[in-house]
Amino acid sequence: MILSVIAFLLLAATNVLAAISTPHPLDPLSQSELATTVAVLKRAGHVDDNTRFVFLSLREPDKAAVLKWQPGAPAVRETFAIIKQGDQTFEAVVDVAQAKLVSWREIKGVQPALLVYDELNSLNDILRADPGWQAAMHKRGFQKFDKIACMPFSAGYFGVPEEEGHRLVRAECYDGGSAINYWGRPIEGVVATVDLNQHRVQKLVDTGVVPVPREPAEYDAKSIASMRPPLKPITVQQPDGPISPSMAQR
Repeated sequence: MILSVIAFLLLAATNVLAAISTPHPLDPLSQSELATTVAVLKRAGHVDDNTRFVFLSLREPDKAAVLKWQPGAPAVRETFAIIKQGDQTFEAVVDVAQAKLVSWREIKGVQPALLVYDELNSLNDILRADPGWQAAMHKRGFQKFDKIACMPFSAGYFGVPEEEGHRLVRAECYDGGSAINYWGRPIEGVVATVDLNQHRVQKLVDTGVVPVPREPAEYDAKSIASMRPPLKPITVQQPDGPISPSMAQR
């Protein structure tokens, strides 16, 4: 009797562990799945020092397959990646369960989303090295540029021939010299159109000097005369779970 109970418990534990270790078809990607995606693309020769992953996420499987899936059963697990290499954009699909490349293709005539870390730093370097932008800052009383923070905003798409094929942003700058919230100190009247692929200022518009605000723009308690009372506590409860059983079966 005791042995039978032990055997039953071991079998139940095995089934539970199998269900836990097998991901749901719509589970977020795990660290190992992300690493597998990169390894597969490297092995295929599609990743080098110039490669930047703009987007990497789960490629959602067919809805019918999701509805048929049972806990513990294998699931189709594929990743979808958008990759930037120089001025080229690629899309890739990787089967992470089989560790194999499903598809790789170049998408022409498009620009992927901005790479915040790489291209934000690059934008500021490009502007600080441009003589026209330097002159515009000198007109506004700036002799050093290391405390000026410039941000990339969408340049839009208007079918202008000279803009075709270029990775353009409109750069607006802020004086961060002694302000935590430098957004409150815009350097107005000057906008640079920057090509992030060619690392150059394509166009500079300077409509005249506008004084930079010098009033404090912080939002901390020290900078604001009076703070509103804190919000009262709120409690949200769902004792029966987030959805009803009938909804879960749909």
